[in-house]
Amino acid sequence: MMDATLGYILCSQSPTLFLAAVVLLLCYFARRRSHHARAVLDLVLCIVCAAAGVALYFFGMGRGYFTIRDFYVIRTPAWIGMAVVAVITVWVAVRAFLAANRRRVAEKEANRAANAEAHQREKDEKAAAKQRDEQEKAANRVAVAHVSETVSDALTEEAVSEPNTAPAMPDPAEPITLTLENDK
Repeated sequence: MMDATLGYILCSQSPTLFLAAVVLLLCYFARRRSHHARAVLDLVLCIVCAAAGVALYFFGMGRGYFTIRDFYVIRTPAWIGMAVVAVITVWVAVRAFLAANRRRVAEKEANRAANAEAHQREKDEKAAAKQRDEQEKAANRVAVAHVSETVSDALTEEAVSEPNTAPAMPDPAEPITLTLENDK
């Protein structure tokens, strides 16, 4: 029967190291475009875990903890180690998901704020344009009133200075005759 020494427990962790290597390889592929340094660190740790797993298998066979015929059997310490790796993996995945969710919410809030600011700016520009149009119309009304007053004053002054002048056009109220006035 195998004794539960520290060497046996360590040598039984080789399946755990292989599982950790697979998880780190997946992390490498997930991070390689966004976090280059962390992705390289994941890849290096993956290679180290895989090499340590192989070394622990050979070391366990050399020490007599297991043989070539039963090396594939996952022992109780390995199950415990794999459970720990699985729990840590789930915890890291949940943290990554929550961080991505917080980033996405922050991006949405930033987009909403930018859209609201653009909408407010557009509204202010329309109000300013409307105010400019109103000012221009008021200025035009003042100019027209001034011109109208000037023309009216000029006409009244001319009418006062020459009261007996004949109108340039005949009065439409007078009847039109076909006879010439000189013929009478």
